[in-house]
Amino acid sequence: MNTLKITFIAILVLLALTACQKGISTGPEGISEANLKEQWAQMKLELDKNPLPDENDIFTVVEQPPVIKGGIQKLATLIKYPDEARKNNIEGRVFVQFVVDKNGQVLQPQVIRGIGHGCDEAALLAVSELEFEPGVQRDQKVAVRYSLPIVFKLQGEQYSTISAEES
Repeated sequence: MNTLKITFIAILVLLALTACQKGISTGPEGISEANLKEQWAQMKLELDKNPLPDENDIFTVVEQPPVIKGGIQKLATLIKYPDEARKNNIEGRVFVQFVVDKNGQVLQPQVIRGIGHGCDEAALLAVSELEFEPGVQRDQKVAVRYSLPIVFKLQGEQYSTISAEES
């Protein structure tokens, strides 16, 4: 069992290092913090309609973890760097935790640690739109609690890089 945990952690570290190097340029246009908060409020209402599996049925470590359909780049294409964060030179990591259900859908995303200025809402909105290949344990698809650190980094005045690290 310890070997499985060590192997799993090693794979996650490799994925994080690979994903760290990948990012996208969002260009000079952005989105307002107020708009992001409004969009997140609407998305949250929709997400809250989906029931969360029983806590005993949610795994934290599985033989085969969930995988983002389209890879980590799919997440990066869904995130918009908020105007307020860009204007105030806000950079950092937003840690989002959620459950990937047996069907690969994201349930109850929440910010574990944020940086504000609309970045938290931008991360939540993007994660909410993702689809996953579900996690597998003993040849059964299972619900898995999952965390993603999403990096917001400015590069010059016009462009910014947003990347995500699978963990």
